[in-house]
Amino acid sequence: MTIYVLRNGQLVEKSSAPPLDGGVFVMSDINPFTTQDGKEIGSRSSLRAYEQANGIKQVGNDFASLHQQLRAKVYGNQN
Repeated sequence: MTIYVLRNGQLVEKSSAPPLDGGVFVMSDINPFTTQDGKEIGSRSSLRAYEQANGIKQVGNDFASLHQQLRAKVYGNQN
């Protein structure tokens, strides 16, 4: 089985891929906001807890089409 990784927008075999530049990426916390039902959300952890308690799932920033393209490159079109 061959494993591929993404480098500069291209799929390359992991064994021959150059290492990624940089180190650990730390994402900053979110800005506080109020939900439509009046709940104050002040952190990512409180947002996750709110979503879990209310059965909510985020659907924005969907990269499904990119994943489909990558799968097609790796596995070929399997329609």
